[in-house]
Amino acid sequence: MILIVNSIRKTKLKKNEIIPLNMDFMFTTIFNNEKNIYVLEHFLSDYLEIPFSSIKGNLKILKRKILPNNKKESSNEVDLVLNYNDKLINIELSNERKSTGVIERNIVLACKIHGGELEYGNKDYKNIDETLQINLNNFRCNKDTILSSYYLSDLKNREILTKKFRIDMVDLVLGSKLCYNINDKLSKWCRLLMTKRRDELYKLAIVLLGREGGNEFMNEIDMLCSDDEYIGIYTKLSKKELEYNTYIAEAKEEGFNNGEKSGIEKVAQNMLKQNMNTNVISIVTGLTKNEIEKLKKQIV
Repeated sequence: MILIVNSIRKTKLKKNEIIPLNMDFMFTTIFNNEKNIYVLEHFLSDYLEIPFSSIKGNLKILKRKILPNNKKESSNEVDLVLNYNDKLINIELSNERKSTGVIERNIVLACKIHGGELEYGNKDYKNIDETLQINLNNFRCNKDTILSSYYLSDLKNREILTKKFRIDMVDLVLGSKLCYNINDKLSKWCRLLMTKRRDELYKLAIVLLGREGGNEFMNEIDMLCSDDEYIGIYTKLSKKELEYNTYIAEAKEEGFNNGEKSGIEKVAQNMLKQNMNTNVISIVTGLTKNEIEKLKKQIV
């Protein structure tokens, strides 16, 4: 895929600034790379709470494409699929707001991966291997815990139907906040994925990957964060995020001065005048698409 970035762009990040790993393109570049398999080995050792020696050399990165179920359906591409001792581990990074659509999509992907585990010609489903999907969510998704695990279970008695299919929800936001308050490696991984500060990333990398692995990891990060194309992609996305935050602040100010509803509607009209996408306006203002369409008709 070729990414074209506006020629007027930053060619250098601020001092001590790095492109955070929770950006999709950074996450894929770092983690979906055989050269960096040691990072995944350390992560899963901490995540699954198993000795590093038992996972080192036993982890493989698989193809990201999942074959479609029928001709009308296009193939799906997952963020990351790993094989550890015949156990499939699917890692999905989600930057969208918590929504039914995101959750349902990831469940479908997990089901497809699990359904493909039975070897061709083997009709004995007792032999199917385990599937674990780890959802790294860049939004609040759990009430008071970093990690929540889900199984198929009985609604009344909570009896688990099978332990061979599990979906985890990791709250990166909460984990990042708790990083220095609790002695928990998962919280440190959350912070590592979210920080924009090089000095902080380096300290976390040394703790989680060791001195040699941490330095190797930082060399890769520094190389990517000095690449014009990566900086261009990041700053272009950051500019959008900054615009949205500005609109939100404006909406709050307008709402305070003129009544919440009228203030938000005024902001929505300003966004419409700039031909911004209805979905984006809805996310920023909280207005429904029908409400936005009515406001569109009022603009002269």
